[in-house]
Amino acid sequence: MLANCRSIGEIEGIRKMASNIINFGTEFDPAALKLYTSCNNFVSNVRPVDELAPHILERAFRDMRRLCPNAEPRSQSSLYNCVGMAFANRRTQVDAVHIPKFLEDDRYRQIHESEACRGDIVVYFRDDVPRHVGVVWEIRPMLHGSMAVDHWILSQWGEAGEYFHRRFDVPSVYGNDCRYWTERRVPTWM
Repeated sequence: MLANCRSIGEIEGIRKMASNIINFGTEFDPAALKLYTSCNNFVSNVRPVDELAPHILERAFRDMRRLCPNAEPRSQSSLYNCVGMAFANRRTQVDAVHIPKFLEDDRYRQIHESEACRGDIVVYFRDDVPRHVGVVWEIRPMLHGSMAVDHWILSQWGEAGEYFHRRFDVPSVYGNDCRYWTERRVPTWM
């Protein structure tokens, strides 16, 4: 391929393109967000250049509403995923395999669901592998006067947008084993 190039500029262009493909999403990918955990560990990620076409987003929205009719849409963007929403301020897409790295490096601790409050994280597991993450948005009583509560979560469903939803009202591919995590620090003087 290089032998057919006519100039040094073309050769450099091909080298740069090959480097971007080889380093796609890594620390060396100029398009990747410089995303690090609190322990200064880089987290590979991919930043799409553009939103998906409107007709694709509309179809994804309809599909999600059919799967989970009680979910309430918040926003529709395909530029980030659930991990990007929860840990990278809606700026990039991060593979769910990195969820444990964020939890450990950023000093999250696992808590019982009864301890959860707004802003805590819920991780969905399937076959003991993290598949999805959301943020506890609201804790609503299930029945008037009852102590039982229902957690409402805000999460990004792939490239189909953000939804407010009940804890288990998610696409089945994410799994139904929910574990809660918090980064809250309790002051020693309390």
